[in-house]
Amino acid sequence: MAAPYKWKVEEPPTGDFRSFHYRGWPAAVYKNDAQDLCGDIQCPDSYQPFMARAGSHKPLTVRVCDHSVRPYKFITLDGAHATLELAKTALKGYIEANPAVMPGDVRPPSQIETILPPARKRLKI
Repeated sequence: MAAPYKWKVEEPPTGDFRSFHYRGWPAAVYKNDAQDLCGDIQCPDSYQPFMARAGSHKPLTVRVCDHSVRPYKFITLDGAHATLELAKTALKGYIEANPAVMPGDVRPPSQIETILPPARKRLKI
């Protein structure tokens, strides 16, 4: 099954003072119309592709958005990840193991809970 989300990276800073800007690490957004946030990767270092490929950055922390509550809250996964691929795999594993954190419009059909009111008998008066 294809992942219900896609990864996005912030545009690199431009302009005269670009060295003073922090570029965020990749974030996953759901493929629904609202582009709801799935999760993100946090690191004290600014994102630079050459550092991500080489793994020469500080440990990465993964946060997942729990859409089962309103407003949604972030769940920080345990452990620090040494590479970007390990962090992405951790997010994927958590989403697959806990589909209830996904918004209802992207949740797999087998995981959608249908809540119906109890049937009532009509009394004739």
